[in-house]
Amino acid sequence: MLLLALVIHHFLVAVAVGDFVERTEFLTVSEGASVGTRLGRVNITSDLNYRLSTNNDYFDFDVDTGWVFLKTTIDRERINGNGIEILLVSTTPPSILHIFITVTDVNDNNPKFPLPYQNVSLIESSAIGTRVLLLSATDPDAGENGTIVEYAIENDIDQFDLIYNNHGLLYMELKQTLDRERQERFVFNLSARDGGNPSRYGYTTVYVDVIDVNDNAPSFQSDELQTTWNGLASVPIMELHAIDVDYGENGRIVYDIPGTESKYFMIDGNHLYARARN
Repeated sequence: MLLLALVIHHFLVAVAVGDFVERTEFLTVSEGASVGTRLGRVNITSDLNYRLSTNNDYFDFDVDTGWVFLKTTIDRERINGNGIEILLVSTTPPSILHIFITVTDVNDNNPKFPLPYQNVSLIESSAIGTRVLLLSATDPDAGENGTIVEYAIENDIDQFDLIYNNHGLLYMELKQTLDRERQERFVFNLSARDGGNPSRYGYTTVYVDVIDVNDNAPSFQSDELQTTWNGLASVPIMELHAIDVDYGENGRIVYDIPGTESKYFMIDGNHLYARARN
């Protein structure tokens, strides 16, 4: 709760002799209260003359009845400074009355993530239980209204779980093995719920990119290739077609002829040629 000090001064206008009196009263208002709401009535005497000492944006004081009431809507999260001061002028005795107004919180703010989306990545060979740090949400409300009590993945995704520890850190934990060749990206909506009643929610979208590892060997359509050749060294014997489902350099095909066969054949790009004989 935020304490907003509304200070009311009684002081002597004409020079007089008297005992100085100082007292304190406490009032409470909800930040959701409507304009004109009465906060409470302070004990005053009819022989006092009153005036406001400073510019007061939120509260007003009825000099005839002693009622303090709200003159404009108030947002607890936007209040700054030490308080509001009201001066009451009296001939005697000189005195000061302090009124402290507590502004109680209402759950009027949604949890908020720093960004509307987050990008993270995991190597496809990551072990189950691997954790990736996510950006967590905050809530400017007070108490349970401003406490994030639950995070949830809103989509039907089985590969990940969420871990939220006592230090306020949020992790995405891998609970199933990944295969980039089956799915290279996961996208899900992440929600944060506060402890208010009723609760309020905030959202962010998480993009998980699966980084490739070289876990697939190149393959031909068949283990044995057959062709015919017209005997001309300048004409390719055949065109080679192998595939590798890995990504980038991991999936780039380079052909080679192992062993002694390279004395008789050569490869240019993906074409097989016979070497010319001297």
